[in-house]
Amino acid sequence: MQPQFTPQQRREMIAKIRQLPAQLEVVVRDLTPVQLTTHYLAGEWTVAQNVHHLADSHINSFVRLKLILTEDKPTLKPYNQDAWATRVDADNPSIETSLQLLRGLHARWSALLESLAESDWLRAG
Repeated sequence: MQPQFTPQQRREMIAKIRQLPAQLEVVVRDLTPVQLTTHYLAGEWTVAQNVHHLADSHINSFVRLKLILTEDKPTLKPYNQDAWATRVDADNPSIETSLQLLRGLHARWSALLESLAESDWLRAG
């Protein structure tokens, strides 16, 4: 079985993972609490909920990767992202903690991905 992506494609995707927190911070840094918590479309998440969701989702993705790398075909548990988005930690305008999480997580995530051997890319969950 061959890896789905070439080494160059993987490097490009890892660079995107590394850069995302800084890019996100540029987009949200000047938003007011009202802008962060306004539902711009009915039934859609606010900007703040999306930022918090990125932290939640990327933490789950990082843990899933670690499970794939350390266990034999682990079961990867899903989660109810809509329910998570309504919890008090994700439904407020205070996004700095989630931005901090993303900065640290993406640094670790990209470093881990860069360290993988070719055989690691063939592992499955």
